[in-house]
Amino acid sequence: MRCLFPYLQRRGRLLELATLGALALDAARREGDSAAEAQALTDLAGMHFMSGRNGEALALNDQALALWRVLGLVSCVRRGLNNRGLLLEGLGRHDESAESLRQSLALAKELADPLSEAITLSHLGNLYEHTDARAAIDHHERSLAIGEALGHAVVRQSGHCNIGYAHLTLGEPAAALTHFEESLRIHGEYEDWHGESQARLGLVRALRGLARTGDAARECAALLDRAEQQGRRPHDGPGPPPARAAPADGGALRGGVRAVAVGAAGAGRHGQQGGRRTAGPAGGAVTRGRPPERRRSHPPAHFASA
Repeated sequence: MRCLFPYLQRRGRLLELATLGALALDAARREGDSAAEAQALTDLAGMHFMSGRNGEALALNDQALALWRVLGLVSCVRRGLNNRGLLLEGLGRHDESAESLRQSLALAKELADPLSEAITLSHLGNLYEHTDARAAIDHHERSLAIGEALGHAVVRQSGHCNIGYAHLTLGEPAAALTHFEESLRIHGEYEDWHGESQARLGLVRALRGLARTGDAARECAALLDRAEQQGRRPHDGPGPPPARAAPADGGALRGGVRAVAVGAAGAGRHGQQGGRRTAGPAGGAVTRGRPPERRRSHPPAHFASA
């Protein structure tokens, strides 16, 4: 039963995940298998996270974490702490998030697990971007260095994408552009719609920050086309479409890109004088309001179930 979870997660089959997760949890408790119970709780937490229900996910993940501690499985405790930090950040509980992520990072080093260390550094970088973008860049660069040493394409792509967004936060679109371009180059080594969409959206914002409005508008149109293609992509069997075309990545992204595209077009018509310009969450000048928030880029998956 557990073997089905990664397959269903990659395809965004949330209804099936919920049903299977409940069955797995009941079976584990019936058999008195604490390890299986902790795994089922973690899987269910991941399903709630994918559904945007961070509060429910946190409660389930904490139950699993307590069981992993009793069982003395350090690698699973590390994973649970990492997930906890991610969920707490989503709930705006940043101090608690940082504490969980630091504990996870210490365990990753204790276990000599560089990939897990890179992932946790990425989470910490995204957390620090709320208050200190320079510290965020430092953590993303450390994650990127590990990804380069491991030859891990997803860690490398995510690192460059996240560094790009941190530079945008600092109002440094030229530096950001370089990282978004490198992130997209790495995408030629594998396929990941979420990561690609975030890098391309960042590229548009960097181009706008450099007043390259024509290029920004063209990139917006191309990204909209890709998003529409993802939304139309067929999937195997009933249920929700794959995660790459789920509303959070498809519908929200398409709406977000349209908002950025309108801003790019307006800037192209009116230049620097048109509209009230304010600092947006991802840096650069924003005409008539803020651009849409991005979804964070984490390697290699947002919520670790196994």
